[in-house]
This record gives sequence, structure tokens and C-alpha cells, in this order.
Amino acid sequence: MSLIDATHYPAVRAAMDLALDDKMVSDDLIASSIYQGAAEAEVLRLDPLASSRTGGDQTHIQNAVILFTAALMTPALAPLQAANMNQAEYGKREHNVEVDIARLRARAQAEINSVLNPGDDTAGMPTFFTVGTGERGR
Repeated sequence: MSLIDATHYPAVRAAMDLALDDKMVSDDLIASSIYQGAAEAEVLRLDPLASSRTGGDQTHIQNAVILFTAALMTPALAPLQAANMNQAEYGKREHNVEVDIARLRARAQAEINSVLNPGDDTAGMPTFFTVGTGERGR
């Protein structure tokens, strides 16, 4: 059983680039084992109970799969340069692919963390801010 289906593929495209459509990145490509399959395997590795999650947790799991899938597909989109694909123009954006991948993976991990550590909103906050002694000039 897949954690996401074809209704989620527009979100995968949007996570990579809002200008992408199904003519540029097909549903079959997204659904392939090297992209969606690998993303689902990563989610299941991080949360073995992912396929049994329901409600809000299921939404977080689906978001994680979408973001991991987009992270896996992003390097394949980088070489695209001003190509005309079925009347749709897509030009290469100037950006750092590694940074894009890291951001997508971090967002996916945050979705997983919200399932595995509910209510732990302060886990990623820095701890270097503390209360002072209340004395002046000493």
C-alpha cells in the first residue's frame, strides 16, 4: 500500500517548482520506485508505523513522503535549460540544488518529527538564552 497516490502528485511538483505541470513531470515518473518508492521507504525507516497512521498524523506522513519525493527528484530537474515541452516553457532557475534538497529534506523530517514527538515544539529551539541574575554592573 502506497502512502501517497496520484492526487498528491501536484504537491510533489509544487514542492520542486510551482511552474511544473504533469506534462513536464509525469505521474509515472513521480510514482517510480526511484522517487516515490524510495521516499516511502525512507519514511517507513523513520517511522515503521507510518502506514497505519490516521488523521493529522497521516497528513504529516503524506507531507513527508511528498517532500522526500521532491528532494529525490530535484537533482534530475537541475539540468533543464529552456526546453519547449508540449507548448510549456520551463527555464533553468539560478539556484543551489544542494540547498533546495536540504530544505526539502528538513521540512520532511519536521513532518516526521511532529508525528514521532507530538507536543515537543521546543525540541529544536536553542538553549543559549537564559534568565540573568538580576544584578546590574557587577
